[in-house]
This record gives sequence, C-alpha cells and structure tokens, in this order.
Amino acid sequence: MKHSRNYIFIKVLRVAGWCLLAMLIGFLLSGYVIMGRFHLGRFIKAEQGKNLHLFLHIPLIVLAVAHIVTAAYFAWLRWFKKRHRR
Repeated sequence: MKHSRNYIFIKVLRVAGWCLLAMLIGFLLSGYVIMGRFHLGRFIKAEQGKNLHLFLHIPLIVLAVAHIVTAAYFAWLRWFKKRHRR
C-alpha cells in the first residue's frame, strides 16, 4: 500500500511531537535532578541525571527539527499553496 507524501509527513509530525514531549519532560526532570530541586534526587543520583541530561541533547534537537520542518511545511501549504474554491 503506497501512502502519499502528506500522509507520511503527518505521521512524522505526530510521532515526532509525542516523542519530543516525552524527551522534553525527561530533559527537564534530569535538569532538576542535577540541581537537586523538588527532591528528585531520591529517584536517581545527580551523576546519573547529568549523564541522562547530556545524552538527551542530540535526540531532542533531531526531534525538534523533524517536528518544526513538517509543521512549517503544512503551514506553508495552508497559507500559500491551497486556495479555497468558490
């Protein structure tokens, strides 16, 4: 079954968005573990939080770029490409 380009882009947008949300929550929580805020240090040690925080930089950037590019593509289609017929 062959899918159109827009179908694939929609799937990329949605998957990247949900993964980005999970990664961002992990990124913020690991930062709070490093700082010792909200008593999150009782779950993992500060050194493990630092390693997790440093590990999440590249995947977060990749997911953000995938999400932004596909969202910009659909915004461009809405604004300039598709005209409403009357």
